[in-house]
Amino acid sequence: MWTVDRQLSMRTIASLSFIVLISFYVHGQSCDCPALNTCATCEGGIMSLTLRFNGSTPQTIIASDVQGTVFSQIVNPNTVFTFSGSLPNDKFVGANVNLSVNGSPNAVIPSNCGTVFVGNVYGSFTIVSALSKNGGPLCCSAASVETTPPQILNCPSNISINLSVSGCEVAGGWTPPSATDNCTVRSLTGTHSPTDLLPIGVTTVTYTAVDNYNNSSTCTFTVTVTDNAPPVISGCPGDITIEAASSCQAVVSWAAPAASDNCTAALSSSHVSGSLFNIGTTAVTYTATDPSGNSATCSFNVIVKDTSAPVFTNCPADITIAATGCDQIVSWVPPAVTDNCSATVTSSHSPGSTFTRGTTVVTYTATDPAGLVTTCAFNIIVTDTTLPLITGCPGDINLTVKGCESIASWTAPVATDNCLELFRSTHQPGSVFALGTTKVTYTATDKAGNTTTCSFNVTVKTTEAPSITGCPEDITLHTFDDSMEVSWNIPQATPFCGDLISNVSHQPGQFSAGTTDIVYEFSDGTKNSSACKFNVTIIKDDLAFEASKVITPNGDGINDTWMLTNIEKFKDNTVLVVDRWGNRVYHSSGYDNASIQWSGIGPTGSRVPVGTYFYTVDVRVKGTVIRDSGFIEVVY
Repeated sequence: MWTVDRQLSMRTIASLSFIVLISFYVHGQSCDCPALNTCATCEGGIMSLTLRFNGSTPQTIIASDVQGTVFSQIVNPNTVFTFSGSLPNDKFVGANVNLSVNGSPNAVIPSNCGTVFVGNVYGSFTIVSALSKNGGPLCCSAASVETTPPQILNCPSNISINLSVSGCEVAGGWTPPSATDNCTVRSLTGTHSPTDLLPIGVTTVTYTAVDNYNNSSTCTFTVTVTDNAPPVISGCPGDITIEAASSCQAVVSWAAPAASDNCTAALSSSHVSGSLFNIGTTAVTYTATDPSGNSATCSFNVIVKDTSAPVFTNCPADITIAATGCDQIVSWVPPAVTDNCSATVTSSHSPGSTFTRGTTVVTYTATDPAGLVTTCAFNIIVTDTTLPLITGCPGDINLTVKGCESIASWTAPVATDNCLELFRSTHQPGSVFALGTTKVTYTATDKAGNTTTCSFNVTVKTTEAPSITGCPEDITLHTFDDSMEVSWNIPQATPFCGDLISNVSHQPGQFSAGTTDIVYEFSDGTKNSSACKFNVTIIKDDLAFEASKVITPNGDGINDTWMLTNIEKFKDNTVLVVDRWGNRVYHSSGYDNASIQWSGIGPTGSRVPVGTYFYTVDVRVKGTVIRDSGFIEVVY
């Protein structure tokens, strides 16, 4: 029968049940956890304990190991006290340390390594620290290590500050946050202080709180310093109007404006006084910009007058013509242009140009130096509305073959048009077609973009399914676990033709107890398919064994030997029996209740005295040691 802890002392079964009850302990995060670089794994057993008494009133605390009392004193609530075992510089004698409060049993703490950690609670006591014989100070369990980070209070919200009337920096002026922790806050630091001068833009401020176990929390906020005040431009000139000289240009002068800002400002302009201006209106812009990108502009116009636009005469009307071929030559009389200064004439087309089917806009443009523009536009319309004609379009073709492809032939259709530009097909007669259905399309297109199509299907079929080799037989395996790794040789398939498509229900790997259907299905991309099927059955064997509690080696044939039921299933086992003082009375390996068994004979060859003895049974399964321990009564 499996247990977690058993008290190794001379008590009745009822007393044993009571001790197990009051020895219950719990895990929880603890501020007593030592740093990882100051503690070590427990080795050789526990030789000293430091406990905190969790009672509410002063009580007499007695601690003892198998050899006797190791601590006896009145202890106040929340007081920490330390004691060692009966033997100097050695572990506590026996498997447990017993603690009583005012004479009543209260807690049992194991003295062997494996279950005791700093932070464990046993009865009315919390383990503050412990020292193992060969390993040094004990650590906390993973569940007890204090991982709660500090809490930062009153973290400032994001701050926005606008610059005052002067200066390019400003102090943030926030109230620093505070920090608290369930243990102790070691430090609270910030990247900036409230009195630091911050520049224009966004500054990220971070406070970091760290506790004694290096758990940390951060508080982050931003301080945004903005400058919303644009520069000020004074003395901006008004619009200037001037007549052009004989060169169709004019020189213009003015007094430049000035710029001011709460920080600094740079002044630039599109033109400088005394520049030469062409006929027309030119915008002159002064721009003042500060470091925040705030800007102010000052604009005025320099107007060099020329109000007479070019004039076209004899602009042609729209021309509509039917195409006699694939395109058409069209002619017309160009228009004439006049202007008070001078004008440049351009045109999109010239008389006698060739035009394609559709509407084409012909444009004449006259531009004078002042930028005055006049246009003359008319349309050239070349018509073609006749669709190409396709004759002799084949019907659908169906082929059934033994192979993986087939040649299909047909009589190609014919296309006609008054201006055929392109007649093409996706496939030609005599082409090779793979399994499946392929659409063949002929397309006829004329110069005007009119299109006609002709389509039909070529379908190639086969009746041969893929062949499968190496399909595994059913697999049956036994294990002590809930699942186990299963492997098999992967079956192979060869398609008669086409691409092989596989659909597998399971891959080799971990399988749970029970029967699993495995299916490999193979197809060639059509309806032809083959399947390989087999089963994987995992049978879970029983892992339990049970030790009898009584042995009566009196030769009457009843309970003369100590029975460990089912131990023969675990060949790799070790059995140890000791008396109440820890002295070995029996030890063996490979215990099997037959050739190797205990009949109450001690190490001297004589029968052991009547009494209670304590056993430990270790079995090894797949590299893992499983331990059972308890007591046995010898009665004659």
